[in-house]
Formats: sequence, C-alpha cells, structure tokens
Amino acid sequence: MCQVFHLTMLAAAAEKTVDFGFLPNVVAALCVFGFGMAAALIGAIKLRLAERLRIDDARVGNLIMIWAIAMIPMILVVGVLSDRFGYLSIIIPGLIITAAAMLLIGSGKTYSAIVLGALVLAIGGSCVNSAGNTLLVVLNPGKGVMRQNFGNIFFGLGAMTVPLITAYLFKRMKFPAVLGVLAGIMLLPLILSIPASYPKAGEFLLSDTLKRLVDPFVLVGGLALLFYAGVEGSMGGWLTTYFKEAGFQEGQASGLLSTFWVSLLTGRLLTALLLAAKVLSEDQAPWIVLTVAVIIAIMLVIMSTARSKPLAAVMAIVVGLAAGPVFPTCIGFILKQYAGQPGVVFGAVFAILLIGGAFIPMSVGHVSKASSIRKGLLVVAGSAAMLAVMSIVLGVMPLPKG
Repeated sequence: MCQVFHLTMLAAAAEKTVDFGFLPNVVAALCVFGFGMAAALIGAIKLRLAERLRIDDARVGNLIMIWAIAMIPMILVVGVLSDRFGYLSIIIPGLIITAAAMLLIGSGKTYSAIVLGALVLAIGGSCVNSAGNTLLVVLNPGKGVMRQNFGNIFFGLGAMTVPLITAYLFKRMKFPAVLGVLAGIMLLPLILSIPASYPKAGEFLLSDTLKRLVDPFVLVGGLALLFYAGVEGSMGGWLTTYFKEAGFQEGQASGLLSTFWVSLLTGRLLTALLLAAKVLSEDQAPWIVLTVAVIIAIMLVIMSTARSKPLAAVMAIVVGLAAGPVFPTCIGFILKQYAGQPGVVFGAVFAILLIGGAFIPMSVGHVSKASSIRKGLLVVAGSAAMLAVMSIVLGVMPLPKG
C-alpha cells in the first residue's frame, strides 16, 4: 500500500512538469553535454599538454586523478547548494567556471597552473553535472529512467566533441586559442539557461540532508554505480591494450575503442526508445541493470579467453551496448524516489561512483602488469558481477518514502 501511495505521488508530481515548458529540458541536456566536454578535456589534450609543459604521461595521468578526486567533495557541495538555492545557483556559475577552467588550462605555462585549472574544472564540472542529471529526472519523475537514458546520450556527444574539435583545430590554431574555442562553446548554454524556468528549491533541512548521505537505498545505488564505473573506466582505459594484444594494429585498436563508445550511446538510445514504447517499464530498472550486468560479465569472460580477432571485437561491442543504459537507468530510478532533495542524493551517488572509476581501472592495470590484460579483464568481469548483485539488492529493497 505504501509503495502504491508513493508511486501515485510521483505520478502527480510528473503532471506538474508541464508548467516549465521545453526550455529547461534543453538546458538539462546541454549541461550533461557540457560535463561530457569537461570529463574528456584532459584526455583529449594530453599529448599537446605534455609537449607544451615537457612532462611525462605519469604527470598528465595525475591531472586526471586530481580532477576526479576533487570532484568527490565538490559534487556533494553543489548538490546541497542546488537543493537549498535552486538550479540557477549552480547552472550559471557552473558554465562560467568550467569555461574559465578551460581558459586557465589554455594559458597556463607551468604544471602548477594546470593543476589549478584541473581543480577549477572539477568545480565547474560538478555544477553542470549535478544540474543536468537531476533536472532530467525532476522535470518529469514519472519518466525519469527514460529521460536519463536519452539525456545521457548528450554526455557521450560532449565527450566525443572535444577530441574531434581539438584534433582539427590543433593543426590550425595555437594551444590557448583552441582552449578558448572550447570555453566559448561551454558558455553558449547561458543564452538558454538564464530565461528558463526551473523547479523551485524545496524546504531545506540539514538533518534531512545528512540522512540522505547514509540512506541505505542511496548507498546501495552508489555501490552499484561504483562497480559500473569500474567497468566503463576499465574498458575506456584498457581496451586498446587488449586489442593490440589480440593482434590488431594500433589504428584498428583506436577505431574499435571509438566503436565501443558509439555502441554504449546506442545502448542508451535503444533503452530510452523501449521505455518510451512501454516495452520496458520504469519500475523494472533494477532488473534491467541486472540483465545487462550479467551480459557484460559473460562477454568479458569470453573476451579473456577469445583467440579470434572478430570474436573479440564483437564481444567488446556487445559490452558497450549492455553497459550503455546502466548509469542513466540507475540514476533515474534512484532520483525519482527523492524528488525533494535530488541534488544531495545525486552528489552522494556520484561521489561513490568516482571511487570505483578511479581504483578499479588501476587494479586492472596492476593485474595486467603482473600477468596479462586478459587476466585484467577478469577483474572487470568481477566488477560486473558485483554490479549484478547490487542491482538485485536495489530491486528487493523497499522504496524510500521520498
């Protein structure tokens, strides 16, 4: 009975979303796109940055780690600010700060300056990440899972845009000018974000905020995404190494990595369409995640033993298709339960996710160094298996009361 009442209230909340119009939906998608740009920035410019500062790959890698670690507290802070002061309190500063970080990285001539730029990028990225992902759900909680799957396609588009633009512009412009172009793109959503209408901040109680940080439902959702981040981060970081060991040329390995990312976005699009057509149900979210997690684990085990190059490539693409809907499906399902405090809930879940994204790919690297990348893939398969376990727990837990 409690669950029926809870779902009825969510449906009622969804009916009120028509008042906000189309504009905030566009802003949400553009914020997710902007976070994709921020997330891909250091990786996309690392070769030019290393050459400019005369630093090695390890120090460039440290910049990515600094950015990710800095996001853990920041994503919590901006979530609280959003819940307390509303969406404009993080959207406008987020876009401006992210653009400023790009300009700082573009103009920085010392490693310390770039470290500062990475820290500023974490602040701005946390703002647009929290705003975009929570808005996708809050504007229509009844379709939160579907909207998350569709909206997070824009994250992938943003992440793919940065390397494409930089690869083209670095041949024609100097380093600071290229980063200036990216900063200009980041500021464009301001045109739409300022006049848009947003859901108002609810009643803010510090005690409720602290409860959300230790809410079992939130923590289990965060752990599920921790293991998912291990899968995505490991595939993104080590897939080219696997393909080279499997016998592919370097160019082919890079192309197959791009195919993996395209298949991941395709998985999100297909899931969104199936949800929109009501072939899948929003309430089935944990079981959708369980199904794809099992597929991912099986495919990775096959990849670890595959000696056929075509089989290895096909399995990697299937992993991408299956992995695509995990993040948006989990986030959509969790956030729709907390319409009153989406910012702090998203912050808590994403902070846990970042831990998995940092340490599981690192573990894969250690295993690969000691043995082989094929053995490393078994670590990723184990992460997928734990994702399956967490999705079962999430599915059988009683829904929170909001």
